[in-house]
Amino acid sequence: MKAMNYLLPHIRRIPQKLLRDQFAMDAAQKLGIDSAVLREELRQAALRRRDHIEVRVTTLTEVERVLLRALAITDPEHEEARRTAVDAFTRQSQWFEGLGVYGALRALVERGVRDPMDVVEDPAQRALLAEALLAETEPPSADTVLGAILSLQQRKIEAELRDMRAQIQEAEQRGDFAELAVLTQRKLELDRVYRQLRGSGSSGN
Repeated sequence: MKAMNYLLPHIRRIPQKLLRDQFAMDAAQKLGIDSAVLREELRQAALRRRDHIEVRVTTLTEVERVLLRALAITDPEHEEARRTAVDAFTRQSQWFEGLGVYGALRALVERGVRDPMDVVEDPAQRALLAEALLAETEPPSADTVLGAILSLQQRKIEAELRDMRAQIQEAEQRGDFAELAVLTQRKLELDRVYRQLRGSGSSGN
């Protein structure tokens, strides 16, 4: 961050956009920062007419941060972590729909070989991706990604169970015993899945 703030005034004084981009790419390579992330940070700073890049208080949850970084992996050495995230999103995309970075996650899953920063078109989503990638240099492991997915699934089932309890209470108050039997059976199934997930999380720790 200090290095980027040192470079920013110099980059802003370069009048030609092409030269600015080339300078930023060269600087990013020397600093070991993904050039697309650096360009996005510089673009945000320029849009806001800032003379420095601020250290932002993160707006990402740990699960969102892990998933973004996993799906942005380009190094074949860490492909297992990316594949774990892609498989989960492909099979159960509804688990991810409540996340604030859902748009970025969907774009990253479908990116193919394209640069991660190039596939996320929404500026707000792209800024969140840049924030996640700038935070750490090492991509998450497959186990870390799996843990994030399990945590996400647990939260979804917890929300379903809360909703189910409310529906059971309403059915009891109405005296609708047929509906009550169906809801109770569904709750038992959710309880079983939730216990299995809790067990999976514990065995992975």
